[in-house]
Amino acid sequence: MNILTRHDGTPTGAPMLQLSTSAGVAATPFAVRDVLVQDHSASLRGGSGRRTFGLGVNLSTVGAYVPGASERHLLADGDVRLVHSRSVLTATARLSLQRATAGSGLLLPSAASGFASDSASEQNVSQYTVGATATVMPSLHWTNTVIVGVDGYRLRGLSTAGLPLPPAYGDDPSAGQGAADRGSLRARAVGRFDLAAHTTLAFTFGAEQAITRELMEPLRPVSDSRESSGSGSGRGGEGPRNAVMPAPVSTTTDVTAAWTNNTGVLAQANLAWHDALFVAVGGRAERNTGATPNAQVAYLPMLGATYVHDVRGMVLKVRAAYGTGIRPARSLSRAATWMGRTMYVRANSLQPESQTGVEGGVDLLFGKAMLLHVTRFDQRASGLIQPVTTTTTSVMNGRSTRMIGYSLENVGAIDNRGWEVQASTSLSHLRLAGAYTLVDSRVARVAAGYRGDLRVGDRMLDVPARTASVSAMWFTSRWSASTTLTRAEDWISYDHNAIGRALSSAGESRDIGGARLRDFWTHYNDATRLRANFAVRLTRQLSAEIGGENLFNMQGGAPDNATVTAGRAVSFGLRTQF
Repeated sequence: MNILTRHDGTPTGAPMLQLSTSAGVAATPFAVRDVLVQDHSASLRGGSGRRTFGLGVNLSTVGAYVPGASERHLLADGDVRLVHSRSVLTATARLSLQRATAGSGLLLPSAASGFASDSASEQNVSQYTVGATATVMPSLHWTNTVIVGVDGYRLRGLSTAGLPLPPAYGDDPSAGQGAADRGSLRARAVGRFDLAAHTTLAFTFGAEQAITRELMEPLRPVSDSRESSGSGSGRGGEGPRNAVMPAPVSTTTDVTAAWTNNTGVLAQANLAWHDALFVAVGGRAERNTGATPNAQVAYLPMLGATYVHDVRGMVLKVRAAYGTGIRPARSLSRAATWMGRTMYVRANSLQPESQTGVEGGVDLLFGKAMLLHVTRFDQRASGLIQPVTTTTTSVMNGRSTRMIGYSLENVGAIDNRGWEVQASTSLSHLRLAGAYTLVDSRVARVAAGYRGDLRVGDRMLDVPARTASVSAMWFTSRWSASTTLTRAEDWISYDHNAIGRALSSAGESRDIGGARLRDFWTHYNDATRLRANFAVRLTRQLSAEIGGENLFNMQGGAPDNATVTAGRAVSFGLRTQF
């Protein structure tokens, strides 16, 4: 994810304050009444082009559109930029505080189903980033950049969203805690040289180092008196490998600290000839330690070319690229989830995820009136990591209780092929944009020892075959109106309602974990969402807005039949600056 922070000042250099507030209601049939939604923000900017600064804060909330489910998000950020004749210094800081409370009882009606499952839980996540970038241009040929930063998160409460079955652990998931901090240092040097008339060559050399420290509190088991009586998906009663298994409850909190290091170097050359042919070739070497017992080293090549040709006011670009990327078995994005929290110590045997492939495309620019981009991609993802469901049966006080756990396993290889088309145009006061994507994502190879529900030739779960979006905006000097339509079609996922009925059926004893989850696959047709906004300037410094989200009032059906989102929301707001 790439976050761009603005560093512009104000027209006069004097500080300018912008305030925005909006509130409305979101429809929902799951609550007694419609719920309140609100969004408030304030930003302060000042300075000229040489010295600028900015501060901002945003607060948004969504009421309990499902009993026990609500959201609240607070975001604060600041930035400063200093520009000198041969150097630029920028600094940014960002803090995000988010709370989400998940409702209970919609899928699994009670714990009497014989499965231990989680109840309503509250998640609190805080994320921060502090960093600075220094760019120095000692000559017309070289530009040197140093980036230093620290970022991290604090987590309390674990979500099981996205898992086909509720995992079995004893304590309320809100008891889970975790934290991580990462320090990064990057250095880059770019040299640009004229080789001949209309021919330039640029070199980029870089190195970076990142050190991460994670603190994790393991989840406690259901009871210290449970004993395993069998495995639903293990072989020969040996028990599920890497599964979340019961163990004695400790009287003290066991907090585990883990360190990971990532070191990378890169080199790249860019050749430009007559502003018509552009070629880029390079590579990166990366070394990761701490994620697995042994250090992992990867070499990542990159090659790209673009040809540009002007034809009677139209610009034609033909481009192609090849590259490889990797993601370690243990990463911050996975560590901040339930699966990463419980499985990170058992992920030592996992291979890193990697993706290699090509893409090519054509871009057409018809002056400033219309842009058209067409891209074809063909990539293979190897070592994709999936949580595989395992089940066991435990007996306590003469009562049999089925336990659900998960193990992280490499699936094998996934082929991703498809097309992407984007277009935009501007006609007087009207702006139109659209995008359409076709994706065929299928299992090409299954890894040895994989015990999940995917097979060679299967479509990947939760990947729509077609997605589309259309947006339009009409604007004048006093008012503007905009709307955006998004649609996803044709994907396969779990039938969570059927899973819920199976888990809650009296006397149900069959194992539905592992490969047997294929019986609960179902086809989802489409999901369409519409949003719109209307704004009018009342005075020179005051504007009014009316906005609508999810105007088709779609609360279920995507990405599965158990997920409920906020319904149609209509809000009114005011915006001012001085």
